[in-house]
Amino acid sequence: MTAPAPLLYSRGFLLTNVEESLLDSLEHYTKKQVGTKILYHDEVTPVDIHASHEGWLALVGTVLETTLQPGNHRAEPVASRLWHSFRDGGLDALEDELYDLGGRYAVLISSRSGTWVYHDAAGTRAVYYDVVSGLVGSHFDMLARLCAGRPSRPHRIDTLRLDLRNRFTAHSDILALLPNHRLDLQRTIQERFFLIHANQAKSEDFETKLSAVMGSWESQLAHALYQSDEVGFSMTGGQDSRLLLALAGKFTNSLTSFTYTYAGADSGAPPQSKWDESMKLDFDIVKRLQPFLPSRHTFITKPEKGQGAWRAAHIATLRRNSEGVHGQWLLSDYMALFSSRSSLHYRGNLVGLGRLISAQPQSLGDPYGRLRTLVKNRASKKSDPASIALKIHDSSEVHKQYESVHPDYELTDVWYWENRLARWYAQLLNETDVAFETFTPFNTRRIIDAFLSMHPADRKEGVMQWELIYRGNPYLTFFAANALDDLYRDHVSSGRARSV
Repeated sequence: MTAPAPLLYSRGFLLTNVEESLLDSLEHYTKKQVGTKILYHDEVTPVDIHASHEGWLALVGTVLETTLQPGNHRAEPVASRLWHSFRDGGLDALEDELYDLGGRYAVLISSRSGTWVYHDAAGTRAVYYDVVSGLVGSHFDMLARLCAGRPSRPHRIDTLRLDLRNRFTAHSDILALLPNHRLDLQRTIQERFFLIHANQAKSEDFETKLSAVMGSWESQLAHALYQSDEVGFSMTGGQDSRLLLALAGKFTNSLTSFTYTYAGADSGAPPQSKWDESMKLDFDIVKRLQPFLPSRHTFITKPEKGQGAWRAAHIATLRRNSEGVHGQWLLSDYMALFSSRSSLHYRGNLVGLGRLISAQPQSLGDPYGRLRTLVKNRASKKSDPASIALKIHDSSEVHKQYESVHPDYELTDVWYWENRLARWYAQLLNETDVAFETFTPFNTRRIIDAFLSMHPADRKEGVMQWELIYRGNPYLTFFAANALDDLYRDHVSSGRARSV
């Protein structure tokens, strides 16, 4: 089956003061009047609006309710609930509501006192804004085209990898909203609202944390299956996808799963590259796990060189949809596998935030010094200009970004959360939006707090992840992650009998 052409700015949105011919020309976009502003959005993107004489609130994107007890769902529309919290308690009350709100979305809210923008916990719904016109939108290219007539101060930030750019972009007037920050649109500034207080999960015991994660995860997955025509996930040999499978629980056979690999894996052809070797390991592990997978499981093979005709034909659109290039070769297979634009991708990449990924448990002193070293090393390892990366990191705007972070939060975690995930992973999702919407139940501040509150050594060893896998499906702990080891071979028998 040939995949259809990718849509420009798929699943995106724009908040503007005036009609924009660029967005009016996109047949898959629609527009709504919200107060004095116009909200453009892809017709497939869910939009929930509450409006009154006092102001309005719009939720743009996929919102997944979380409840500690599955089935205990609220009757009031989410946008209305958030508005009433804001009306009665201001921004603090609204931000309390966001602590448990899952999904991939932007929150736009306006009253007589101002207009503000938020996004989901990890910023997986990319949000950009133009400091001159006040435009707010989902795609850098969209905003750059809308202010194309305005000169941009020349700089070399586009030579940096995305996670080293912090909030800055290739256009000097366009900035990215970082997670845990609110955008004050009237002043066109972003201010930190989260991580400034103690981690409330620090005082909870391990059982309470596990219960909170499992209850929230199941509730979100149930909501996702209710909202979507089809929910699929990628199964690899790693821990993150094992966690997705384990916590799918009773929903497993309502899902579709897939594994991407190299051409020839199924026939036993030897790997021809390091990438092939990695994919062969995934293939072999997934084959062992197949009895636990959804009945609908597919292996996707990477096309041979010269066979990426679909990608070549649509490269201009793909480049406009994302600031970076990630896995474009997969997109046509994704679109063929998930024919409905209402499909959802259940993904686990965010779980890496729980693993103390950029630090060592025994070396947590000098947080600011270690953070600066991390930025310097990230630049130098890929020949990015370290001088530019450090100039950004040492700027007053970025320094202020970290100075209010509570000591309960490790600064390299904050960097990974607010730069690696929001500036790189969010662009990967902008790319895959042509095929499906993406969510991970890990993407709530309550769940993230639970993981980050663990002892550093337990975080590094993935204790929470393995315990969740065990409780979700203990049989999935029999096989190692990213290795062909299993408990029987390691502890019972090598499979070799004694000679007689």
